[in-house]
Amino acid sequence: IVLRVLLARYFRYTIDQFNMLANPKNCEMVVLGHSGRGKLDLEGRCALDVEEDPETNEPCVTGYKFHKRLRILPKSAIRKVKIRISPDD
Repeated sequence: IVLRVLLARYFRYTIDQFNMLANPKNCEMVVLGHSGRGKLDLEGRCALDVEEDPETNEPCVTGYKFHKRLRILPKSAIRKVKIRISPDD
């Protein structure tokens, strides 16, 4: 959750955008690149690439797989929340 909050604060995500993001899995990395103008750009994420070892039938980490987009929740898991700013809303 901390990584989602950091990204939301830095990139100024709306509450709906924040709620659409899925929590990163264990050992998942978010890649930020420097634009050269003093700002960071979101380049993507790296997730563990796990395959099953044929000899032991246990999961084995083979490296990282790069993805250009962050993981988002499926539409069925996203619920809209109406935010009231004043009593008249």
